[in-house]
Amino acid sequence: MIYNQMRPEKEAIAKAAGLLGKAKNPMIVVETGVSRNNALDEVVKLAELTGARVYQSWMSDVNFPVGHAQYKGDLHLMGSKGKQILQMADILVLVGSQLWGKMPLLSDKTRVIQIDDDPLEIGKNLTVICGIPGNIKSSLIEISEALQKGMSALEKAEALNRVKTITREKKP
Repeated sequence: MIYNQMRPEKEAIAKAAGLLGKAKNPMIVVETGVSRNNALDEVVKLAELTGARVYQSWMSDVNFPVGHAQYKGDLHLMGSKGKQILQMADILVLVGSQLWGKMPLLSDKTRVIQIDDDPLEIGKNLTVICGIPGNIKSSLIEISEALQKGMSALEKAEALNRVKTITREKKP
């Protein structure tokens, strides 16, 4: 099967990078789009740059290294715990993933960035502030590059502190 090989729009990349650079509690949810686009390294890099917690959609294939400090496991949205987790995010990045469950899933303050190789999936289940249709790997590379160039020293320090906090949470 041939997946969408469109390059992401520059305006969408800039918007996503701007939102992620200012995020206080970013979260990434991954699913099969990551593996379809051979984008594992790229999603790891984005997580590390932003200091995001990373979940996978419940019962999907694993699309993030399970031993990575920022990997938090399955996100099951049929119960209240999954919704509580989602509602903590100020920026939610869906990478090759759809979320569904009992609405509302998100806080009214949560902004959604959705990256998918199928343009019909963008905004299908949630309202997105920034939709990026196209090749997922290329999109992640370009967002990470824009982040590295655009983040202030303070934003980089805050992201690093989030990584340290998540790492401490994961230790037994």
